[in-house]
Amino acid sequence: MLVDGEHLAKIDAVTAALEDAGLRLDEVMDSVGVITGTADDPDRLVAFEALDGVDSVEVGRTVHLPPPDAPIQ
Repeated sequence: MLVDGEHLAKIDAVTAALEDAGLRLDEVMDSVGVITGTADDPDRLVAFEALDGVDSVEVGRTVHLPPPDAPIQ
């Protein structure tokens, strides 16, 4: 989650609101306004984005690469 500029000084309150809304907190990078975590229910993303102080929500993706010695596809 990206915290908007107006709420950077209140990132702890934004973090608490996200946790109350169902976020399992991983990390808070207060100097850049980024909060990371996970949620079991993808429908919660809309709820997270609606919270005061949350500028945007980005879904993490997993990428799998073949080993270096694998044939070219």
